[in-house]
Amino acid sequence: MSEGRSTTDSPGRILGMVVFAVGVGLLLYVFYTVYTELATGALSRLTAPASQPGPDFNLVLALLVRALFLFLLGYLASAIAGRGIGMYQAARIPEPQE
Repeated sequence: MSEGRSTTDSPGRILGMVVFAVGVGLLLYVFYTVYTELATGALSRLTAPASQPGPDFNLVLALLVRALFLFLLGYLASAIAGRGIGMYQAARIPEPQE
């Protein structure tokens, strides 16, 4: 049996690596943003003495919206990185065997 040669699409591989790098960069940005938000903003606001009795629903709602936004950004960044890996792998298409 003869093995089919594998051809590579150099621009496709490079583009796949670039898209993967962008996705990883976005993931790092999301992780950094979450860390700074938790370290500086959210924890200090939650532990600060309340100016009024009872729970502060505006603060809770703002934190939930931010958490949802950051989760969405993380999900999209991981999807972009996955697409980059897929593009890189698709650029290595074996030639059909005859």
